[in-house]
Amino acid sequence: MMHNLVFLLASKAQQVFTSHVIHTIIDQNWDLKGLKMVLVRIFKIMGVGSSEPLVKVIDEHIKLQNHQSSACIKAIGQFIRNPKKKIQEDDLANPTHVYECEFNFIVEDIERFRAQRIKYECFQVLHPWAYDLDNVDFKYILNNNLTEKVCRQLRTQNAQVFWLSFFKS
Repeated sequence: MMHNLVFLLASKAQQVFTSHVIHTIIDQNWDLKGLKMVLVRIFKIMGVGSSEPLVKVIDEHIKLQNHQSSACIKAIGQFIRNPKKKIQEDDLANPTHVYECEFNFIVEDIERFRAQRIKYECFQVLHPWAYDLDNVDFKYILNNNLTEKVCRQLRTQNAQVFWLSFFKS
């Protein structure tokens, strides 16, 4: 159980800290809720005591993130809604500042979504995910054990150890 939780913690931390800007704006609320639930579960299993101070800090961050994301959705959404609109640096000053990234990084993200022709309605609101650790992640981590099938396909012990160490919870 603890090994699964640590694997899931690493996965959630990666989602929170390495996602592209547009994904972050839309889904970081969900990613942070997942991170919070994993940490709370780890503390509970370890018998650390109350996780309320941690929950309070993360919930405050989620609330702040929601406000920032709403403003950034408006700024970036106009360029996704109108693919012919020229992207100007001044128009993206807020997302660039909030996400502490370069202007070109956001432009590349916008261009990627423009090229995919994703409807702009997908970027009008935050996704207010309800997060239940037992129904979401553990269901997939614990019930989909592909170890035997994957190890049969990997020819060397080194390949098996690499996969088991980095990809298998």
